Amino acid sequence: MRTSTTHRGDAMILLGAQYYRPPTPTAPNWAGDIKAMKAAGLNTVQLWAVWGWIEPEPGRFVFDDYDRIVERAHKAGMKVVISTITDMQPFWIPRVYPHAHMVDETGLAVRGTPREECASAITPGHCTDHPEIRDASVRFMRELAAHYKDAPALAAWDSWNETRWCVCCEHWVCYCDASLRAFRTWLRGRYGSLDALGEAWGQRLVSWDDVMPAKNRSFLNPSLLDWLRWLMHRADEMAVWRRDAIKAGDPVHPVSAHSPSAVIQHRGMWEEAPFARGNDFDFASKFDSFGTSAFPAWYHSAAPPEQTGYNVTLETTRSVASPRPFLVSELQGGAFSQGFFYGRPVSAALQQYWTWSAYGRGAKGVIYWSWSDETWGVESGGYGIDGNDGMAADRKKGLRRTRALLDAHASELEAYQPDPATVGVVFDSDSVLIAVTNRERNSKAATAGVNACLCELERQRVPFDVLDGRSLTIPKAVRLLMLPATFTLKEQAAEEILAFVRRGGWVYCEAGTGVFRENGFFIERAEDRPLTSALGIGVARRRSSLEDAACTVPAGAWKGSRGMALQGALWSLGLTVPKDARVIAHDAAGDPMLVEVKAGKGRVIMSGTFPSHEHDEKPYKGFADLVASLVEASGASPRWRVTDTGGAGRLGARTGIAGAKRLFFVFNSGEATEIEILPGEACGASAREWITGGVVRKTAAGTFTLRIPGPGHRVLEWPRRG
Repeated sequence: MRTSTTHRGDAMILLGAQYYRPPTPTAPNWAGDIKAMKAAGLNTVQLWAVWGWIEPEPGRFVFDDYDRIVERAHKAGMKVVISTITDMQPFWIPRVYPHAHMVDETGLAVRGTPREECASAITPGHCTDHPEIRDASVRFMRELAAHYKDAPALAAWDSWNETRWCVCCEHWVCYCDASLRAFRTWLRGRYGSLDALGEAWGQRLVSWDDVMPAKNRSFLNPSLLDWLRWLMHRADEMAVWRRDAIKAGDPVHPVSAHSPSAVIQHRGMWEEAPFARGNDFDFASKFDSFGTSAFPAWYHSAAPPEQTGYNVTLETTRSVASPRPFLVSELQGGAFSQGFFYGRPVSAALQQYWTWSAYGRGAKGVIYWSWSDETWGVESGGYGIDGNDGMAADRKKGLRRTRALLDAHASELEAYQPDPATVGVVFDSDSVLIAVTNRERNSKAATAGVNACLCELERQRVPFDVLDGRSLTIPKAVRLLMLPATFTLKEQAAEEILAFVRRGGWVYCEAGTGVFRENGFFIERAEDRPLTSALGIGVARRRSSLEDAACTVPAGAWKGSRGMALQGALWSLGLTVPKDARVIAHDAAGDPMLVEVKAGKGRVIMSGTFPSHEHDEKPYKGFADLVASLVEASGASPRWRVTDTGGAGRLGARTGIAGAKRLFFVFNSGEATEIEILPGEACGASAREWITGGVVRKTAAGTFTLRIPGPGHRVLEWPRRG
């Protein structure tokens, strides 16, 4: 990532930690802490610039504490990332603008409050759909950026922390007059006329003043679905004006933002509406880089050695940010603490596994949360690299080793790009909205299958891209496309998929593909559904999930594939197919439950139920075997492969190009084990290994074998040929 100012042009891989969230740590700690951070190998300090703390009265900005920390960082030879916490508003906002408060879905005014982890301002504050609140927010960000634009230590801006704006609301927001006006304006742009809106919503409307979103208990209501889409649009607009405010004050330094988790997990957090924090696919492209938070040892989740979920978060963030750099903007620094729940210690080995897994997937920076244990609110006593969980000394030793490697290989890591993915998994936020507004509020109906596919691909070390189903573009390198639980499917997406298949691509889809319109209306006739109608796939009947929808796929369904037992979930369809299609498996009632339809040079494999759904909660061998068979048969297998010859590890791997070099990253979250790497292209007789500094020589079989610790990582380097 190009940090600092572009006229200096100094490339640097970020390795930093969050430090100051006012008013802690207090001033007596600053000098010693920054010196210790530098000694531990960190090169970056991140600061929370809290609006309510910096502007205690209208127009008066107090930067003195930040100035001192920024200057100390500069003297220590460290860079600074400033995170603008604009959603934490000054205490005077309600007094000066009493009319601009948020309104929740019950019609009640929302009162801002100090937050559980930071009491120096109020949140959610007043509504930025009121121009005076937005203008005040923009003024703060512009003044902040102008104040620090010439600071030698400044590396970059994080303009939106975890894309928050409505934390601490008791109900969904915002339904104030200004928000309703903005919602209706958006609807005019989407539908063009009141008559067209009424037709889409199934309502007879005579005035725009009568247009209101349904409450969140109005299940699968078209107006509720559109209101949730508008919240995504609103978040996208917020991302743009935040970026522009900083750019107005500092047009030189890069501006980033980060989400609280991967976009596939945006199911609505606590009191927040689904996707209230936006859709990463919409606004990641608006920034110079984009990041995510990741706390892989949250609560008791440090116990399992598998880190699949964390790695999926990294790959999803890389997918939405591409082709821009991606960052891990918050990575767990020490043991988790939440109220009276205290987590397991975070070992140096596990933390460096997380760190190098990020760099190996193309991340250009990692910032830990945080340097010291928190001292305020429910997070007190946790998260610090230098924290009191008994492993701080080891973590700092691990950081120093990583710092030395980053210094030695900065140019390679700056240039490094992972090889293009060969599998695409479609994530469709409209399908999530359909699921979450259904009576069961079951967002997992749409997200479980996506997560299951991604996790299984990660376990099998198959590179993948997560693709936006609303405006689908399938990358050229993709050979296999997976559409688990894609309940809505636009005509554009169906046409893109059909063209992909005709060119020779393979598609796996499930029973719910395209069964709902965007307005939530069920498409009863199979011949009216995109994609499946073009393939001639119909439905004989729809059955409850209480009936057995399991099926057994015989060995040899595809060349070399083994037999597999697939489970059913949600519901099942008795499929009908054209005469030239192949029925691969039937359920107990004799209905076709897995079918294959050819189109052009490729083929579509469709399940009559949802085999991926159960795999999310409890992975089972049948679905894992299905994924492996489809990857192999479609030609999506990675060219470079690694196998666990010792049988004790839990491996991940990525490879790519860094200028004139090939880099191969291996990550192990299991026990120490022996591994074997099979090159996917001509390479030299030996590879340099970064972590140990040793040389690994090619065997007579043409492979490279080495031992990897657990948890642990290795990085191999070859000069490129040709």
